[in-house]
Amino acid sequence: SSFCGGEEAAAEEEEEAAAAPAASELQRGFQELEAIGFEPAARRAPWAFRCLSRGIEKIQLGAGDKQSDPAEVVAEADAFDRKADALHFLLELHGLKKLYRQKVATCIAKFLKVPSWAAACAADSELHDRLEEEVQLHLLAGRA
Repeated sequence: SSFCGGEEAAAEEEEEAAAAPAASELQRGFQELEAIGFEPAARRAPWAFRCLSRGIEKIQLGAGDKQSDPAEVVAEADAFDRKADALHFLLELHGLKKLYRQKVATCIAKFLKVPSWAAACAADSELHDRLEEEVQLHLLAGRA
């Protein structure tokens, strides 16, 4: 028998997390980012990134029309006020964690499909320039 039902409770929490909608996973990621002060070197930064990545994963990349993206995920992303801070975090994480580079690049691309996130990026010239540079480097590295 487990101590105070710890194993059963943990299993139930995992089931609830798996059943939770993507939008709430995205919200958890945003909360984690704020909790760590958008610091990519923080111990919990990889966890915050995983939440963001899982939350935004339903956004489709490619030639598909925007109507195919789940409205609740787009609405959840739209509602977050600190878009530029989150994008800066992702860019910094991209530079710090080689293991995460492909996933971070995909996550950034998915966020930028949301018009309000693309606008936040365009409004921050430093972010826009760095993002453009990283994308170019990523594309060149992919050809090597």
